Amino acid sequence: MALKPCRECNKKVSTEASVCPLCGVPNPTKANKRQESSSKIKKIYKKKYSKGINGYILDHWKGSLHLVKSFWLNGFLLNIIFALPLVYAEMSIDGITETAASFFLVYFLFYAAYFIWVNVGIWRSSGFYISNKQNNKLWGYAARVAVVLSVLRAVGEFIIGLN
Repeated sequence: MALKPCRECNKKVSTEASVCPLCGVPNPTKANKRQESSSKIKKIYKKKYSKGINGYILDHWKGSLHLVKSFWLNGFLLNIIFALPLVYAEMSIDGITETAASFFLVYFLFYAAYFIWVNVGIWRSSGFYISNKQNNKLWGYAARVAVVLSVLRAVGEFIIGLN
């Protein structure tokens, strides 16, 4: 017979007890469904994040960053910063040298990798956000709609650029 703390009063109770002798809660050593789902979400969001820039990149890719950080920092703010050189290249396309054109081609490949990374991370992070019963699911679904629209826009621009 093992002893575990009661889920209500934390008094040591037999795992075979059907009722806590102190507080009277039924099945005192079994977690209820709300506690189980809450503990799963806490494991996702309260985990120790990896260290350094490589750890941050990996945490975003896995979707283990909070949706706010994934969407607004990585998806919005970094996108503005990383898109500026491409905007400059498009505005000055007629007067750019071959060296600059080569640089912008390599930079475009970097940006394409960033684009995939950021959208996969936001998609996965929104999935964790939606599965957390304490969150308003609307924001998770809104982030997913934004990812779909972003990908459709990018594919459309690529197709138009080929013509």
